[in-house]
Amino acid sequence: MGTRLFGPDGPTRFSGQVHGDGTPASVKDLVVEPLSLSQWRVSDRRYPEHDPSSLLGFIEQKGDAFELTQLEHGFQWFYFSSLAEAVVHFTQTVPEGSLAEPELSRSSSNV
Repeated sequence: MGTRLFGPDGPTRFSGQVHGDGTPASVKDLVVEPLSLSQWRVSDRRYPEHDPSSLLGFIEQKGDAFELTQLEHGFQWFYFSSLAEAVVHFTQTVPEGSLAEPELSRSSSNV
């Protein structure tokens, strides 16, 4: 299952989860907190816990798919075939307008 993005104006290039100092998030920077058996909140531990900037998005399992709602520049939705793929997405995006392409890691990680 591929990644699909829907913004207010249709498909668009997405921007990444970048800390205030410009450093992209790594999997170690992410906190994946279960909200229910099929829902998770994803936040960036590099921000203080109560800082609204720490909240990156939500993941919800819907049948065989994992729907990621990314909270940056409005709402953006992506679909993945596993929870791990959805979490890793937060580390594989680049800042909007950047000339660099995202590095896609093929290694697996425990989430």
